[in-house]
Amino acid sequence: MTTTTFEAAVTRAVIKLLLGNRKLKPGVAITGGDPLEIEDQIKMGRHAVETDADLLHLEYRTGPNPALTGIALFLPRDGRCHIQSGCRLWLSKAATGG
Repeated sequence: MTTTTFEAAVTRAVIKLLLGNRKLKPGVAITGGDPLEIEDQIKMGRHAVETDADLLHLEYRTGPNPALTGIALFLPRDGRCHIQSGCRLWLSKAATGG
């Protein structure tokens, strides 16, 4: 499996996990790629404010053992962007998938 194929498959699985059968609402975008350094986070935050869109960035490690290593959120509010990096997926044992 190539890195691109892996990232695409994981991205689809994360979207399915987060949304279930619902559709992504306007004003929300999901991206994926390398982990973001601070300069990249600032750029993404500016972009989120300029487009007034909540951004969820899936961070992947590439190489012989690709993996989803983290999630960064960019939430523009009142002309500022709240950034939360280092997030992880978590599913309750009691989750019903709804």
